Parts: sequence; structure tokens; C-alpha cells
Amino acid sequence: MSIWIALWLVLSLLLLAFLGWSLLVVFRQKKVWKAFAEKNKLRFKPSVLLQSPEMEGAIDGFKVSVFTSEHVTQDLRSTRKMTAIEVTLHSVFPVDGGCASGRMVDILKTLAFKAEVQPEHEAWNKSYIAAGTHKRVLELYLTPERLSVLTRLMKIKNLWVIYIFKDGMTLLRIDTSNPLTSPEQLEKLVKILIATAQTLELKSGEASVLKVEEAKAVMHDNALTVDNKTFEQSIDLQLEEDEPSAPVKPEAAPEN
Repeated sequence: MSIWIALWLVLSLLLLAFLGWSLLVVFRQKKVWKAFAEKNKLRFKPSVLLQSPEMEGAIDGFKVSVFTSEHVTQDLRSTRKMTAIEVTLHSVFPVDGGCASGRMVDILKTLAFKAEVQPEHEAWNKSYIAAGTHKRVLELYLTPERLSVLTRLMKIKNLWVIYIFKDGMTLLRIDTSNPLTSPEQLEKLVKILIATAQTLELKSGEASVLKVEEAKAVMHDNALTVDNKTFEQSIDLQLEEDEPSAPVKPEAAPEN
């Protein structure tokens, strides 16, 4: 047997082993997710043979969706499949903003929020991001209690988190490399997400308070814009006054 045939056999066995393992994971995933969906009265979509299932519905008053997501790798050469769990909150924010960890930081950055804050919280990691349309409003909303539940979620191993409120929608999402083929792991993560969402919800009257702070921030920004414009105009005027006047030509002497 030549070395090339031996290598081909080894590669074939490795591919078959990988395919078999993938099938086993998908079958196990479908079984666990279906049982979870039936237990919590969620809509379950098994998908085709080699694809992961999906499920969605309401748990404890929150819309919950579980599905497989794809992320482009950092070298942009391939994609990475992960398990995503989304919880839709009820709160409607008067401003836009959000927080993120892991590869979700890049996604939040694409929204180009003009104000970024560094919360003064012992568990906040510099690799995380918190950004929004108005710095003061975001700082007011991110209380120590909310930062505690968010960072507790962000510190879970192999977990990317994004929490975003934009255009009247508020969403908490995690992406994990774990296929969640264990019923205990799946149930635990969903419970943690719902508990986190409950803490992140706006309290009664809080939206009005944030709206007032937003109005103050807008007025402050407008005042700065006017001041800068006035300053620039005064500089231009001063430069015009300081410009040397053109030399005056001497008058020609009258002819005799």
C-alpha cells in the first residue's frame, strides 16, 4: 500500500468521523430542543436532516427565540456556526443604545453611536462596549444593578452578548459555541436570560426621566453647535480685519 493511499484512507476516516459526530450532535440537539419546546409550549421547527432546529414562543411573558446563527470568521474566509438565544423586552426607549461583548462588539460598532461610556463597575471589562446616542442618558440607565446582571452574563465562558434598544425595539441576545444538547444547559441559559431581561426592563416612569435627559442633551449639543459657529464667525471676522490693506498708489503729479 502506497503512502498516498494510506493518507487518503486516513482523511476519509476523519471525514466520516466528523460527519458522524455532526449527525449525532444535530440529532441530540433536535431531541432536546423539541422536548424543551413541548414543555414550554413553544413553536418547534425541526429543519432538514443536517440542519439545526429552531423554536420560538413566549416564556414568562417574554418572546424567546432559539436558533443557529452564522458568523464570518476574522480572516473572512469561512463562517462559524453558533447557537443564538434572543429575548425581546417590552420596554420602549426614547433613545438608541446598547452594550456588547465578544464578537458582538463589532456588530454594535457598525451602528456608529456617537457616545461611548466606560461604566465604573468592578466587573466591567475594557473589552466590552456601551454606546448610545447620548452619553448622559446611557449613564443614567446603566445602574449598578443592571451592570451586574449584564456583566454576569458576559463573563460566562464561550458566550457573546449583545443588548440593544433601537427604533422602538429592545433585544437581549447571546451567541454560544455550545450546541446546547443538554436539557439542563438549555433551560439554565434561558432562565438566566429572562432574569436578566427582567432587570433590564425600564421601571414605571423611567422612560419619561430618560426622555427629559435626552432633551437636555439635545439642547446642550445645540448650544455647543451655536457657540462653535459664533466662535468660527468671530475668528473669520477678526482675520478679515487683520488683513493688510492694498498699498495706495501715489497720485501722479499734475502736468505743467
